[in-house]
Amino acid sequence: MARDRNYAVTGALVEHQVLGATTRLSFPLSSAHRLENTLALTRDRQNSIRSFPGEISGDTLVSEGVAIEPIETSLYEDARLISRFRAGGDHELVTGAALTWGRTTATGIGFDFDQLLSQYPAIPAVDQIPVGDNRSFRDRRTFFGAYAHDAWTPSWRLALAGGGRYDATSEVLHAQAQEVGGPLEVADDSRSDHAFSGDGSLLVRMVREGSPGLDAANLYGSFRGSFKPAAPNLAEAEGAEILEPERTRSWEAGVKLRALKQLSLNASFFDMTFKNMVVSDLGPGGGPELINAGEQRFKGEEVDVAWAPQALPGASVSVGYAHHDARFVHFTFVTPDSQFRDVSGNMLELVPRQLVNARLAYHSRSGPGGFAALRYQGRRPFNRRNTFFAEPYTEWDAGLSFDRARWMVSAVGRNLGDDRHVTGESEIGDSQFYVAAPRRFSAEVAYRF
Repeated sequence: MARDRNYAVTGALVEHQVLGATTRLSFPLSSAHRLENTLALTRDRQNSIRSFPGEISGDTLVSEGVAIEPIETSLYEDARLISRFRAGGDHELVTGAALTWGRTTATGIGFDFDQLLSQYPAIPAVDQIPVGDNRSFRDRRTFFGAYAHDAWTPSWRLALAGGGRYDATSEVLHAQAQEVGGPLEVADDSRSDHAFSGDGSLLVRMVREGSPGLDAANLYGSFRGSFKPAAPNLAEAEGAEILEPERTRSWEAGVKLRALKQLSLNASFFDMTFKNMVVSDLGPGGGPELINAGEQRFKGEEVDVAWAPQALPGASVSVGYAHHDARFVHFTFVTPDSQFRDVSGNMLELVPRQLVNARLAYHSRSGPGGFAALRYQGRRPFNRRNTFFAEPYTEWDAGLSFDRARWMVSAVGRNLGDDRHVTGESEIGDSQFYVAAPRRFSAEVAYRF
């Protein structure tokens, strides 16, 4: 298979027709209290025709596909009271409740087809392929939450914020499918969950704004625990189910400095733990399906330095470095050929440990400008077993511009080194990846009215 060829079924598409209406109300009850309300209704009609490449036998590529038209209707209501008052400092307290109701229905077909690689781009169209199965599903979800959050500033030096939320969710799923000439397969599932989540943050200002030499020096920290109902797995009717809800715990701490009105520094440390994260995996038939991934951890350190010299207004230099450690804490799964895999402790796919970025730029309100940017990523594992790795890569961008009164002309080059590195894992087939777009150039002329 060639890297830049599209082997999707002829007529493949993913389109949305979205109609929505939103109202917002802000009603002052007094000088200290304000009532706000948000009400939204959305109808999303989708049309999806996709195919998933499979095995290659000689000159033949075997693929399977799905054509489905889901219709999603959702209602969102959020009412909140915002109160500002003094009690040992300034407070802004937000209390409220939110309700989300959604219903999704869909009908579609599944199909299988072969294509000859030597005859590319001759690929069958959907209406030329026999229907393999008829499928449909309907899903209803109700998500209610009550919350309170307070931002407290006891002094110019200290700011504190925190709050909590209680969520109650319920979901009902019905799915069915029937192979042509085969029996009807039906799956029903339902789930209700209740959970508390919350967050807190701290900001300490070590110097007053505008202090000589050191313009600002702030320490900050935060923690958060969140809850999210998981999407249902609808890969096949017989395996349709509502997955476990996702839960996240995280903390972050760092420092921000600004000096001499031209230098800045931001350094941070973070640690995030994800439980029951929804990921894509290969099902028994070799097609993609959604599963819960046990527990993952993502921690690291990041630092950014920037210089905007006062002697050259419009010029700036910035450099950033990050060290990331993303791993499966607990994750086991079964491959399509019934092999048990335990990848606990392994690195997550395509997450680099080392990242570097740098940018040099100049912009003037009248005259020439330009920029040059660099991005570097270290080696990354291709698979969950960490047996194959993508090599490090460096990508360059650059551009020139000229600004004069009401008009501006610019030219930009992206990926100037034409590096075709892997950017992400494809969800449509095993061991398939998205690669970076090739070297490309664009030009633009703008006129200000």
